[in-house]
Amino acid sequence: MNCLSTLLLRTIEGLVKKLKHHKGNTWFCKSGLFVSAMLQESYDAGHNDFPIDLSSIDKKIMYVGSMIDGKPNDPIRIKIKGSDISNQLCGFGSWECSFSIKGDTGHGLGNLSEYCSFDVEGNAWVRCGQESKHSKYMIAGSVGKKCAYKAEDSEFTIKGDIDGTDDLTGFFGNYAIDCTFVLDKKSIDKKIRLYQACQKYSCKM
Repeated sequence: MNCLSTLLLRTIEGLVKKLKHHKGNTWFCKSGLFVSAMLQESYDAGHNDFPIDLSSIDKKIMYVGSMIDGKPNDPIRIKIKGSDISNQLCGFGSWECSFSIKGDTGHGLGNLSEYCSFDVEGNAWVRCGQESKHSKYMIAGSVGKKCAYKAEDSEFTIKGDIDGTDDLTGFFGNYAIDCTFVLDKKSIDKKIRLYQACQKYSCKM
């Protein structure tokens, strides 16, 4: 392992230890942004494939893997192991990245991302993929309200349940354009309503 990526992983490990006992919410936001900046720095130096273990944190850490830019033929590859609420707004505003996540992702997974992929072995709660473009989401669990809201040219495969079909404000896939939705076969009633939206906004399922 190269020196810069080793430093990155040791820094993340140190942050995780401190976060276990820290009570301030601002620190959790800044820590995620700091980790993201280090990911970008390491990638720009020619390194890739970054494992991040957040499983021991029982508080919300935000913006891990956010606002980072990879390259079309060499996306930034990040593997995250997280607890139920440990990772909020993961991949926010990122470009050309590949995320493999074991655990639930909290809210805002991949918001405003472009040309990214997200493979989640868990649930992705509110606003998953909101306003994302040219991205791909594979969610093994369920998703919350406003998933795929205003997304463009993106693909969403949801193997669990979908929330936000009872009211238009939280409707799954609302205002999505040219997207593809693959849903669990058990959600027949939700598929019917989603199909109506697909016809209106040039989506398919």
